This record gives sequence, C-alpha cells and structure tokens, in this order.
Amino acid sequence: MLATGVAWGAGALGDLALFWHRGPLIHLFLAYPSGRLRWRLRAVVVVAYVLALAEPVDLHPGIGAALAGVVVTAAVVSIRPSPRTARAGRILAVAACGTYGIGLGASSLLRDHLASGQPTALAVYDGAVVASLLLLAVGHLWLFWSRSTVSGLAVELGSVDSPGTVAVALRRAFGDQSARLFFWMPVEEHFVDEQGLVREPPVAGPENGVTLLQRGGQPVGVIVHDPALVDDAALLDQVASLASLALANVQLRAQAQGQLRALQASRRRIVSAAAAEQLALGAQLEQGPQRRLAEVARLLEGHEQVSTALSPYVDSARASLHEFANGIGPATLGRAGLAEALDEVARAFPVDVEVRVALGRLRPEVEALAYFVCSEALTNAGKYAAATRIGVTAGRVGDIVTVSIRDDGVGGADESAGSGIRGLRDRVEALGGELELHSPVGVGTELTVSLPV
Repeated sequence: MLATGVAWGAGALGDLALFWHRGPLIHLFLAYPSGRLRWRLRAVVVVAYVLALAEPVDLHPGIGAALAGVVVTAAVVSIRPSPRTARAGRILAVAACGTYGIGLGASSLLRDHLASGQPTALAVYDGAVVASLLLLAVGHLWLFWSRSTVSGLAVELGSVDSPGTVAVALRRAFGDQSARLFFWMPVEEHFVDEQGLVREPPVAGPENGVTLLQRGGQPVGVIVHDPALVDDAALLDQVASLASLALANVQLRAQAQGQLRALQASRRRIVSAAAAEQLALGAQLEQGPQRRLAEVARLLEGHEQVSTALSPYVDSARASLHEFANGIGPATLGRAGLAEALDEVARAFPVDVEVRVALGRLRPEVEALAYFVCSEALTNAGKYAAATRIGVTAGRVGDIVTVSIRDDGVGGADESAGSGIRGLRDRVEALGGELELHSPVGVGTELTVSLPV
C-alpha cells in the first residue's frame, strides 16, 4: 500500500511514471490480507508490473480494461481456498479490486467517447484508486479490531477438560470444520484421535497442513488443518500456542485423575482386605478361644470348690473376648448378615435399641463397614449422648445402601473435636460412600452413611 502511494506520487514526474502505481496496487489486491501471493496469482502480478512499466502500452484503453477483468477474476477465484479467518480479507480485496476495475473501465470509456473527457476520466480513475485503497485500509482496521479469535479461544480453552473439547474450540477459531486433533499419550507413546482411538496423524501435503503442538520441548498433540491456514502464520502460531497449553493441562489433568483413581482403588482394596481379615479373625475367635473357654467352664461345673474360685475369671475372660470379637466383626456378621449381627449387638446394649434392617446379603466389605459404623455410633451414644433410645435403620435404594443411627441424647457432636467421626468418614469415603452428621444441641444426633453396593 505504501509502494502504491509512492508510485502514484511519482506519476507527477511525467507520463513515463503515470501508471507505475498499477503494479503494486494489483499486487496489493491479490496478496491482501496476508501479504503473500499464491503461486497461481504470481503470473498476474508479474504481468501487472510489466504493463505498468510499458508506457506506450498501458495507455491503450483495451489493455487497461482487460487487465482489470483478469485481476478481478483472479481475486474472486482466490477466495474459495481461503480459511474463514482470511476469507473476510479476501472478500474486501475483491470489493476493492471491483471498485478499481469499475473506475478503470469507466475512465477508459469517458476518455474514448468524450472529446473533453480527459479531466473527467482522470477524476473517475483517481476516485476509484482512492476508494479502493480506503476500503482496504478501513477493512484492515476492522479485521484487526474484530479478530477476537485468539482472545476468545484463550477464554474457551481455559475450561476444557478433554482433547475433544479442544478440537471443537480449534475448529471454531480456524473456521475449518475439517480440522482434526491428535492427542499424544506420553505413557503409551502413541497418538489418539478425539474419540480416544489409537491413530497416527497424516503427514503434511497438498490436501492438509500439519502443525505439531509442543510444551516444554515435549509433544502434546498435532493439528491437521486446511493448508490455506499456513498463509495466516500469526494466527496459526498463536492458536497453536494456546492449544499446546490447553492440551498440556488436559494431559496433566488426565494423569492426576488416573493417580486419583489408582489411589481410590488402593484405598478400597485396603478397606476390603481389612474387612475380610476382621471377619476371619472374629470367626477364629469364636471357633478357638471362646469355644475353649466354654469347655473350661463346663469342666469346672463338676468341681464346686475350684469352680467357685475360677468361674468369675473365666466369665470375665469370655465377656472380654466376646466384646473384642464384636468390635472387630462378630462371626454372626459373616454367617448371617448385617441384620442378625446388629440384633445381637442391640440385645446386649444397655440402652434400648430398635433395629430395622431391610437388606439382603451384601459384599463382605460393605457389611463389615456398615456394622463398624453402627457399632461405633452406638458406643459413642452410650458414652457421651446420655440417650435413652436409639434407632438403627438400614435399607437399599438402587445401588446405594443407607444406614442411619439416631438417638435422643444431648446432641452437640462435633467432628472436629475428635478423631472418631473423622476416622469413620475416611473409611466410608475409601469405599466411595458419604457420611453426614446432624447433631443440634439438645435435640439428639443422627449419623447417616451412604455406601455403593
């Protein structure tokens, strides 16, 4: 555009330089807005420069009109392969080119058909040149201020959570619905497509452009796009940089989620193993030490003097062992299920406990955890709540088991005041469950646990 202005000013030096401006002007029309010419348009520009310098030839009206027609046609044809980001600029170039062509044709007609048409023809031509250049200048400012592609993409990519959503944002930014994204899997060391299928991205060629996305020198993905986007290098670089950052974040998020899933699975395995060990130990205690103590008590029955001295110790040992076995998981739980085990606890509890359990058999670790929660809640209610009545309910809706322990005690239970409730919460959450504590002062306490089955 600057060269056009300088060449036009040089036209005041004489007829030799009168049409020098046509070369850079037509170059501007066909290279706008990127400044780079497609190889098919270079011949037209070369012809325009040659005719601009050929002073006797460029005065011929037919040559000017023919040149204007060729340039307008070339500009129109160049719109089609342009991506959306460049297409608006090409349309402006066609509009400016058409304005110039109309002015050139009109000035030629005026000069040939009117005896005094030279001043009018010159005014029309000059007006067309000025109008076409103003159109490009204003359009360039409009494109600059209206190009919110990169800023909008930056905002959009800030909340993406998968390669698929990054690909959708890229298509919108490029205006290229054929654009594809391939995501690099660093652990497996291969690319996957937007559906997560293992795919190797195509190589660059006349049918598609390929842009490698990197972060910290490491590949994070590949964009396969319209090769015309290479003409808008600034946009391609900016979008590629944002996409690299977004994919790196997706990669880190995927790794973090994978580690979290592994940690949760590990916690579930630990809780399940502990529950199985507790049930096995409870059964061993019932089958071993408790049975032997019962046999000792039977043998003592025939020796009154010895029985009187030893029976209290035997009974105390049996009671302590029974309490310990119930604390880690009674044999009844593994043999008969949660309902029987809780009924057994309720019968031995010093406070009135109403048990309502509408459940069949569950996985051992779920039954063991539900029993442990109830046992701990009952113990706490007996020690601290001054309750006179406790209700224990358990039921299942779909894939969720809900266990609730409610008392009429003093309330005011605070999870932060001790480790008991926090320990229960940790064990419940390890199996993917939830724990809720509701304990207003003076009203009582309700502890509710939801466990997936």
